[in-house]
Amino acid sequence: TRFGMLGGPGDALLYRPGQAVRLQRDGQWQPVGDGALEAGAYAQLCATFFDAAAPSEGNAMHRVVNEDGRVLEITRLRAPNEALLVRALEIVGMAPATLRGHEPAILEVLALSAGLVLVGAPGVRAAERLLHATLARLLAERPVTSVLTAERGAWHMPESSGALIVTRREGFKDSLATFTPEVMAFDVAHADLSLDALHAAPIVLCAVVAPDAASLLPRWLARHGLTENAPNALPLTGAGIAVMFSEGGEEAGALTVLAAMTATATRPAKSGLRAVRGGGSEGETAISAVIERLRAELRDAA
Repeated sequence: TRFGMLGGPGDALLYRPGQAVRLQRDGQWQPVGDGALEAGAYAQLCATFFDAAAPSEGNAMHRVVNEDGRVLEITRLRAPNEALLVRALEIVGMAPATLRGHEPAILEVLALSAGLVLVGAPGVRAAERLLHATLARLLAERPVTSVLTAERGAWHMPESSGALIVTRREGFKDSLATFTPEVMAFDVAHADLSLDALHAAPIVLCAVVAPDAASLLPRWLARHGLTENAPNALPLTGAGIAVMFSEGGEEAGALTVLAAMTATATRPAKSGLRAVRGGGSEGETAISAVIERLRAELRDAA
């Protein structure tokens, strides 16, 4: 079919006149076919989805379509550097992955009543699958209202106890004022909004790309231009922090959580996971060091 190469959420096809078509899969770009896309073929593809000419200024054009059992987002970027980006948002009927690992440690993270929860993996797709699975567990077990600021991905999930509102960046403030959520969640593309959200909601859940669990907090701090020596920059007085890490891998079913830890200003880091792939006891020591550093920051801020 026309976009049959888009195998799952996060995959994308990039069309530009006079250049080769490129496919993004698992965070990697690769060329598709031979030669460059002719200008006439590009214009015909654009005309399939958009009536007007390419925008010369302002925002890009967006359209969401259902095709071959998938939900696709079509984005047309403005001239003179025209491009058409086709993203797979979801496969209809796809259920969120379940979390697999040391259940008491996972529950400890999910039960945090106030603070920052960082979930991560080595790639964008895996990090957002972990975010998806974590939100699904929260909405199934806790009667919370969650606002998710997300650019892409499949975010439809069962809402046994809670409710999920999905917004883009431009709708972020309006959603916050309207729904006053208990949980504010952010995909990788919107992690820069999560620091300010700590002032506005009890729980902030943020996806971060990191090579291991010990890198989650430093990567999140760096995203906001903060260093590990700036304790008072974090508005976490009376709250805590939790981290959860997975290497991803499985395309469906379960995601294996390799590390899950929580800490507050008055309670040391707590972890029920002893095995960190590639790290062993050294990996756990590294994670503990990160949590203990933040615990000291929370104590100073309080």
